[in-house]
Amino acid sequence: MPFDTNHPLLNVILQWALILCVISVIGTFVGGVSSLMGGGKRGLSEFFGVIGRALSDLILVSPQRIFALATLTTRESVRRKALWIGAVFLVLFMFAGWFIGDSDDTTPAKAYISFVITTIRWMLLPLAVLLSCWGLPADIKDRSLHTVVTKPVRRSEVVLGRIAGYSFVITAILLVVSVVGYGWILRVVPERSQRQLISRVPRFGGMKMLDQNGDLFTGVNVGDMLDLRRFIAGGTKELAMWQFQGLKESDFPNDQDLRLEYAFEAFRSYKGDIATQIEFSIDLVNPETNQRVRLGVQPVNEFSSEIAHDLKENQTENLILIPRTISYLDGETTKTADLFKDLVANGNLNVEIKCLDAGQYLGVSPGDLFVRMPDRSFAVGYWKTIFTTWLMLVLIITIGTTASCILKGPVATLTTFGLLILGVFLKNGLIMRLGKYYSDGGEVVGGGSVEAFYRLVTGLNESTPLDESITKTVIETLDSGVYAMLYLAQYVIPDISIFDASTYLANGFDVPLASCVLPSLLITLGFFIPAYIIGYFGLQIRELEAK
Repeated sequence: MPFDTNHPLLNVILQWALILCVISVIGTFVGGVSSLMGGGKRGLSEFFGVIGRALSDLILVSPQRIFALATLTTRESVRRKALWIGAVFLVLFMFAGWFIGDSDDTTPAKAYISFVITTIRWMLLPLAVLLSCWGLPADIKDRSLHTVVTKPVRRSEVVLGRIAGYSFVITAILLVVSVVGYGWILRVVPERSQRQLISRVPRFGGMKMLDQNGDLFTGVNVGDMLDLRRFIAGGTKELAMWQFQGLKESDFPNDQDLRLEYAFEAFRSYKGDIATQIEFSIDLVNPETNQRVRLGVQPVNEFSSEIAHDLKENQTENLILIPRTISYLDGETTKTADLFKDLVANGNLNVEIKCLDAGQYLGVSPGDLFVRMPDRSFAVGYWKTIFTTWLMLVLIITIGTTASCILKGPVATLTTFGLLILGVFLKNGLIMRLGKYYSDGGEVVGGGSVEAFYRLVTGLNESTPLDESITKTVIETLDSGVYAMLYLAQYVIPDISIFDASTYLANGFDVPLASCVLPSLLITLGFFIPAYIIGYFGLQIRELEAK
């Protein structure tokens, strides 16, 4: 289930509930029709009896029995040497230098952080899959599960007990390796780079670009193939303006300075003095009174690998400090302005950037300038990253346990891995490409899979349009249905890349709650409920005597 931070939380929950209801209705309809065809009215009556019993089994569960089953599952996992993964993890840390190599002087801490988080994720992910997919089938084969199901235990409690037990084992291992990893990072990161172990809290603003006439424009394309930034010409009236909102004086206690951090790019139309940096001006503008204060001139820092070693702690060369009281020149008169009284209007502040060097260009993008709120400790970002990793592992355990309630161990493993891999490709590749085949009106552009098959069978050339007939209407309707089903698939197949918060941590940023932690939590909960229901029905209809 993808999470779009542009939509309110209530809309996301309603969307999830709607999808769950649609799938439930479809499942109930298919089950009812199958029962009617197989057993007539008696079969249909038994089917609805099973549905009624399932409602009570799924809701009226015993925490004591679930805890007992979870304890039993934990002991079985320990007997299967699941904790040996911790020893392997420690060995990897002993020889970590082989994997990291020489790190860049500008960001030496990044390599160590990425190594720890990546190692944790990719060592525990297969362990979670194997534990959850092989545990229940192995118990069925060994007939050890018979001692459980013969007791007054609901099948729903067996599913919950399994998920809870495997989750406890993974949690214990994750805590151990995370503590070791955190201590290892603090110990091996060079002292000169310890200042990079922080969690910066950015506050981004909306950006727009104005041409020399003050009209909106999209900037200059200097031929960059990636087109990550657009450029404004130097020595002209072209500018880029960021509009920040929600700035409060109380967010900066103890008279802390307001800090702007930037990451602009310079493009030289001529070399000039290569040792002299291209410069830009910074103006603070009150959006209501239009009062303007020029902060001064800053270099773009084209050669960012040349880091000065006398920087203050927790600062970069691209950090601009704005004091509470700003002195500026108005003509030949020196004046002062209070930042939060004179320039920030109801929490809003505009920042204008102009390139000063004629014939040169300044590249900007919306994320290249942000207000840096008071920093948080590295531990905060680290444990948020571990929390999202834990949510990912719980999700994998839930899916694997559900698969093992229906399939045998090898098949359940392949199914779980297949779903995880398919989720990444389906969201980031197939669905996005399919969306390009549709116009704004919802019509298929260039034909879909059904039309392609029709042209293949009839030998019709791709450039030849279909005749206006009922056949064309049916084909386009079927193509739209195929696309709708594939579009729905991205909501029912998980994408574990959402849980990866290591990029924030490795680059010195705090893990955002709204766009990373909360979506990860909602996705885990969103998949847990339907997986729990499917696992219950799968265990109900499974023949436990099967080898």
